[in-house]
Amino acid sequence: MTHATTAFKRFFAPLLLTAAACVTLPAAAQSLYWGTGGGMTESERLKFGNTTSRDVSLGAMSVSTSSTKANSFWVYCLDPLNGANLPSAYTTTSLSNFITGSGTPTYTALFSATPYTSSAYNTGSSSTQYGLQANKTTVLNNLVELYSHAYEDSLKSAQKSAAFQYAIWSILGESESNYGIGAGGLRDTDTDTGFQTQAAAYLSAVTSTAANAWGNVNNVNLSASTSYTYQVFASSPLGGSQTFLSVSKATGGKVSEPASLALVGIAALGVIAGRRRKSKSAA
Repeated sequence: MTHATTAFKRFFAPLLLTAAACVTLPAAAQSLYWGTGGGMTESERLKFGNTTSRDVSLGAMSVSTSSTKANSFWVYCLDPLNGANLPSAYTTTSLSNFITGSGTPTYTALFSATPYTSSAYNTGSSSTQYGLQANKTTVLNNLVELYSHAYEDSLKSAQKSAAFQYAIWSILGESESNYGIGAGGLRDTDTDTGFQTQAAAYLSAVTSTAANAWGNVNNVNLSASTSYTYQVFASSPLGGSQTFLSVSKATGGKVSEPASLALVGIAALGVIAGRRRKSKSAA
């Protein structure tokens, strides 16, 4: 790999990713309900900061903005230390506004409050603490890169979905040098090697400076990049329920039902796929 290639990856690519994330969506209030698709989740034993390892459910969840569960869509959690309490009131905003903006709802506001400020999570050691990251541009760019290449892949199985969720939490709560499985502020202490391999592969691609870092991600070519519109659902009050992130293809307009990719996940969970109406665009 040439020095020029590395320089492009580190300096120009993040700017392009940031531009893809900066679709401005005005903050708006609405209610969020559980959807029809259940979840594409697995339970893994995780350790946050200096806390005791505990079983945590990871993966995409189906939600709806309607009490009838109409037009359900997938979301991933941006808030691992708070529980999901639905139905609940939510405020929506763009990902760029949430991560790098000021005021509330923002990443800074969420990760500067309980329980993230507890000494159990912020141990004082950068190699073991889990919480707010100073470089918010890095957080934003890495989230966008992960989604651009791996979101659709993540919806192909519960294991991949769980691994994708783990990667999101790593990006949100620890520095790039600590992304991984067995070290850092977020660690997996389970023995599920399939999950660990997949999560490590996603994170390795995010941090790699190789020209085609996404060309072989656990034996899958994810080099193609998709442009998405990102919508954050932040509970009101912030922290009262988990904060979620949904996406839709940038040309598709409104956040939509997962369609074909969702049906793959539902079938894998043994849920009758016929309940779900096909939408005009994939998640």
